[in-house]
Amino acid sequence: MSNINIYCERLGPELLAEPINLFTNIAFLLAAVLLLKQLSTPNKHITGLIGLLFIIGIGSMLFHSFATS
Repeated sequence: MSNINIYCERLGPELLAEPINLFTNIAFLLAAVLLLKQLSTPNKHITGLIGLLFIIGIGSMLFHSFATS
């Protein structure tokens, strides 16, 4: 697999090649944790949506960290 180098913010093939994207995706994780703490009564639908928010954050962080084609 070759590294993707078509993004203007990509600085190189290493792990932190897209530092802004990587760190802004932490906002997804932080939002999920904060929302889960704010949830006063357990609700499987809301908890599921919060889980999806967390998964989106993880997936996006992985994509921007290990971008290969």
